[in-house]
Amino acid sequence: MYDHPVSMSPEYCPISIGSAILAERWNILIIRELLAGHHTFNSIHRGLPGLSRTLLSSRLRSLQRSGLVEPLAPGEPGEPGRTGYALTRAGAELEQILDEIGRWAVRWHFPEPRPDQLRPHLLLWRIRNSLAHECLPGRRVVVEFIFDGEREERGWLILNGADSSACVSAPMFDVDIYARGLSSVWHEVYNGHRNLHDSLEDGKIELLGDASLLDEFPKWIQVGRFADYVASQR
Repeated sequence: MYDHPVSMSPEYCPISIGSAILAERWNILIIRELLAGHHTFNSIHRGLPGLSRTLLSSRLRSLQRSGLVEPLAPGEPGEPGRTGYALTRAGAELEQILDEIGRWAVRWHFPEPRPDQLRPHLLLWRIRNSLAHECLPGRRVVVEFIFDGEREERGWLILNGADSSACVSAPMFDVDIYARGLSSVWHEVYNGHRNLHDSLEDGKIELLGDASLLDEFPKWIQVGRFADYVASQR
């Protein structure tokens, strides 16, 4: 039924057998996206820039054959009416391994981001996925992010509870808040190198717009999975 890990490994060794599956390029990152709650093909693909749709399809099939991923029928968790993917019990157990990989990288090799690693629209997608939904306002709020750097880039968050979305083109709604800062600063805040409140205090990030919403903005934004650990290592 599954691609047997032993047959995929050149050596009968647990590490060799495990790495035959996990060390194949993109597999760990696909599992990361599934652990983050992305169940549809499009949402998985959006979090993996540089991965073609054709290769993603191939990798998902391979992970299914290895028993780590299973298809979701239309109507199951994901986007209603669309076929999605979920981790099997074996796949879900990899969460602790991915956490240890991340913590190891933070301890030994996680400097501030290089210019070529700054991807504002991907970062906005990550921010959208980690919003504190319980703190969001009871009405739709549009936030325009202005990422300064070698070239200015803009993106929009439409905050609307569980239906919140991230856009790369201007939505057909009025903007309530403008949030501006260097792209590097936004990345550092999300990943734990900087604190959001401190960045607002020292002017590294500026907020303009509806005065009744500005004080609430920091409550909506949650940092990345390893940000607290990054901060603890400073």
